[in-house]
Amino acid sequence: MLSWLAHEKEAGNHLELCECHYPATACLVPICSLHGAAVTTVEGIGSIQTRIHPVQERLAKCHGTQCGFCSPGMVMSIYTLLRNHPEPTPEQITEAIGGNLCRCTGYRPIVESGKTFCARMAEDPNKKRLTFQGKKMTWITPVTLNDLLELKVNFPKAPLVMGNTTLGVTIGAGYSLAQLNDALHFIVSDQPKEKTKTFRALLKHLRTLAGAQIRNLATLGGHVVSRPDFSDLNPILAAGNAIINLTFKEGERQIPLNGPFLERAPEADLKSEEIVSSVYIPYSTQWHFVSGLRLAQRQENAFAIVNAGMSVKFEDGTNTIKDLQMFYGSVGPTVVSASRTCRQLIGRQQWDDQMLSDACRLVLEEIYIPPTAEGGMVEYRRALIISLLFKFYLKVRRGLNKMDPQKFPDIPEKFMSALNDFPIETPQGLQMFQVGG
Repeated sequence: MLSWLAHEKEAGNHLELCECHYPATACLVPICSLHGAAVTTVEGIGSIQTRIHPVQERLAKCHGTQCGFCSPGMVMSIYTLLRNHPEPTPEQITEAIGGNLCRCTGYRPIVESGKTFCARMAEDPNKKRLTFQGKKMTWITPVTLNDLLELKVNFPKAPLVMGNTTLGVTIGAGYSLAQLNDALHFIVSDQPKEKTKTFRALLKHLRTLAGAQIRNLATLGGHVVSRPDFSDLNPILAAGNAIINLTFKEGERQIPLNGPFLERAPEADLKSEEIVSSVYIPYSTQWHFVSGLRLAQRQENAFAIVNAGMSVKFEDGTNTIKDLQMFYGSVGPTVVSASRTCRQLIGRQQWDDQMLSDACRLVLEEIYIPPTAEGGMVEYRRALIISLLFKFYLKVRRGLNKMDPQKFPDIPEKFMSALNDFPIETPQGLQMFQVGG
């Protein structure tokens, strides 16, 4: 576990120190990056010579038996979670040990041992409005919708913090993927669903991208610039029309996170003196659909065999295609944009089976996987390209039907199961004991 002094704040004679704790995979942490950090290993939280830590104790008492190689990592993942969230949810426990790969016989008891620290607390029904009065401004935190509406009447010119960004959200490039996950969850909970389709697609893949230990170290800017061909996030960001904000000594500039950038076209790349300062992600709109799709051998800790980010924007009130974008990963040396296919489909006045048939034919003509491609399974991956496109087609058609059932027909019942994602659930079990007479 790594601990950093996050910041210090002085108010009068009071000095406040804040610590942050992260689980990290040791082989991914350069030793020089640990300057200013405290490193805690499993030996540092408890031992049989002194006293074992409650996490270690409960793992043993819950019969979390393993060969022993993975147990220390499991202990440290749960320990770090408790340092940050003393009363976690069962879902947080499962997510915390998602990066510890062992799933042998003792895995379920380990999860059960972690769940003994969980507490589901009822929301305080007596929360009160919070007000901070300063010399130049007043901060007010309403606790109910009626409270907020009353404040808007009394202070009509006061801006809504996090509700005042009407076009999109800018996220710092230094945000770790774990911090990005937290920020997106906050935005999604604060904004209407129609505006957060890109964010929801990102959150879906952040849940399964690597493990918590890696998400705590990898940054948004680093992930975007590295442009791995298997990236789950970059195709979604590109489909959502994200923009990269660059900073250099003489000033700033912006470049679109689009096909030429992902395909490393020289005219769309960073210059050697430039760094990524932030990434701007626009809000979606009512007639704009964004999805991230992937197929892998496992839901967690597995690169996608094929993944994709897709978006379509319709003329308001119709299913006439105004804009269409499709990006595929794990089909070549870079993420690939099916730009030629999209250009030929823009303007179509129906989102129907004929459009789907034409799209499948065009995309297979445009995206070529050579027989000697790294990773093999060429024919299977070509089939997955079509499978992901078909799933996106169904998602959009279902979304149109929900918006106007009279105008847009629903998808056939036999295809409904294609829209269901395989759930990631907290393992549970039942233990039975035979008692002798």
